[in-house]
Amino acid sequence: MDLLNAEKASIRGFKWNIKKQNERATELLKQKLKISDILSRLLVNRNILLEESANLFLKAKLYDTLPNPFMLQDMQKAVNRTVDAILAGQRITIFADYDVDGASSAAVLIKFLEKINFYPDVYIPDRIKEGYGPSNIAFKQIIKKGADLIITLDCGVSAHEPIELANSNDIDVIVIDHHMVPDILPNAHSIINPKRPDDLYPHKDIAAVAVTFLFVIALKKELTIRGALKEEIDLMQFLDLVALGTICDVMPLTNINRIFVKRGLSLINKRQNKGLAELIEISNIKNKITESHVGYALGPRINAGGRLSRSELGTILLTSNDNLKARSIALELNQLNLERREIEKAAVEEAIQYIESQIKVDEPLVFAYGEWYTGIVGIVASRLKDKYKKPAVVISYKEDGLCSGSARSIPGIDFGKIINLAKDKLILSAGGGHAMAGGFSLKQENIEKFRTYIIEKILKYYNASEALEVASLLDIDMVISISAVSEHTLMDIEALSPFGPSNEVPKFAILDVELRDIDFKTENFARVKVSDTFMGRSVYNLACSIFTSSAEEKVKIQNLLGKSISIAGYIQRDRSDRADFVIEDILYEQL
Repeated sequence: MDLLNAEKASIRGFKWNIKKQNERATELLKQKLKISDILSRLLVNRNILLEESANLFLKAKLYDTLPNPFMLQDMQKAVNRTVDAILAGQRITIFADYDVDGASSAAVLIKFLEKINFYPDVYIPDRIKEGYGPSNIAFKQIIKKGADLIITLDCGVSAHEPIELANSNDIDVIVIDHHMVPDILPNAHSIINPKRPDDLYPHKDIAAVAVTFLFVIALKKELTIRGALKEEIDLMQFLDLVALGTICDVMPLTNINRIFVKRGLSLINKRQNKGLAELIEISNIKNKITESHVGYALGPRINAGGRLSRSELGTILLTSNDNLKARSIALELNQLNLERREIEKAAVEEAIQYIESQIKVDEPLVFAYGEWYTGIVGIVASRLKDKYKKPAVVISYKEDGLCSGSARSIPGIDFGKIINLAKDKLILSAGGGHAMAGGFSLKQENIEKFRTYIIEKILKYYNASEALEVASLLDIDMVISISAVSEHTLMDIEALSPFGPSNEVPKFAILDVELRDIDFKTENFARVKVSDTFMGRSVYNLACSIFTSSAEEKVKIQNLLGKSISIAGYIQRDRSDRADFVIEDILYEQL
């Protein structure tokens, strides 16, 4: 029996899972690398057991990890066609998705082409009016303007009809994407996507911006071979954009992704991209920029344009070479993000009310639909997934009967696959995505049919009960004392960064401390003090941060004042550059 969980209650409904320590492996790694006990344990917990693999992980050198981009299927073919177009002075249109990954992909390619004095047309679809990816409406406009070549970024792998429209007008289409591929690929000139079943590239889970970066590396090489490159171009300057898209598209931060982000964050901190520099300033980020700042401060602001029907703003910001223009766009995106927050807050509250009124405890997902703003359904789904610890589907329906939706999943349930299956069955009109997230459109009369279909496929293909149990676990690396919350520990943690999916920020538990003080600084943020006592005397005090999500949670915490609790969370730098313990959950004695 797990006595820790059996005897205590969690304020957030988690079951604590403190990882078993491999003492032998920890001691061996500690001695060979001459590192601290905590860093050695954290490496071993990540299954990094050998000296060589630990050194590779800690040093994170790009050239040791980056395979030849020409390994990607159709890369040579796409590069040849693009270079032909550049040298012939043909008209190239870049068609990019409206999210951060799409905007950063477009920025990488546009900035490279500008370096060789080639200026493409750019088309970013309107999320509300046109929806995701290429459409006949968009391609007709591009054809009318006289395009000779269309390059789609972060979209296009399922765009059969628009690509046929381009073909019928003698316009080649190059698809650069990373989403799950359909059984039958569209008839494009070339399709670069590491998820193609016939693709041998070893890194399958990379963002579209990373695929675009590899495309640019290959472009540079081909231009050099043909003698068309007049001066050397340092492609590493684009890694800030690669890091931005990789973090914001929630890619697993392992292997090449982790190195892209680690290198890219150092460039973001140098503020070399004028648009990002202005956005950082407006976001009021004063200390060193981390992956957390990118994911929770910069990304949402860039996305706000697409969510509220100004889809092109993110790409304009990231490609701007003028400080005043960049400042103006950053201010506009910041204002749109404030508006998005208000719309999102109201939608989340309505969705929760809807779910609570009809929730079925035994169902393996939460499902809500209503007259919500199309651009925020993905965020609402994410909030619901976090609250209920189940996959979440949120649909916005319209008067014309064609609805838009988003899904967010949990580990062990692949929603990208389910969306593709539902599309094949004609339950969905369109859709696509990854294992953990997807977007789709469907007719209003198919909403309940889709809900039933999802449940059927989850129960058929996945161990739903196991996945839901895993989703309720709070994985904890180790138990530490209050005194371990220090600069030394912080440096050990930072050696493992950047953090994200598949390289989660280390979590720690501090057991049996007294909650001494609570000070709510804002509606949902408090500073608390805990003490480690011995024989009735306080030995150590520790100030911690905690974020609350509801009035009910605030009351629970306040009722624990003066009582013995255990806390779990992570350690980060605060605004004063000191170690701060951020509480994610509290265990307390059940009455």
